[in-house]
Amino acid sequence: MTYLTKRLNVLKSRCPEFKQDLLEEYYLQKVSLRIIKMRLELGLSQKEMAAALGMLESQYCRLEKGQHNPTVLSMIEIADVFGYDFEIKIKKEKNRNSFF
Repeated sequence: MTYLTKRLNVLKSRCPEFKQDLLEEYYLQKVSLRIIKMRLELGLSQKEMAAALGMLESQYCRLEKGQHNPTVLSMIEIADVFGYDFEIKIKKEKNRNSFF
């Protein structure tokens, strides 16, 4: 058992919600990184991206920081505005439970 696995087990025992909180944070950050990548591919600043989406710059920044949980419909709208396709993949992951 690795040091990280031991530490995760300790945190899980102290805080039963830890696993769920960690997964939520992981997926919010994953969405955030994809939004940032899209903005950089488009060559836009945060201010320009926010304006194109009809958002305040502060709202958009929260999205990039992973501090906002966008709905599926808002993600579809963001993708559509910039000519991107939006898809959701739900698949069985290998070894997922070994981490927790």
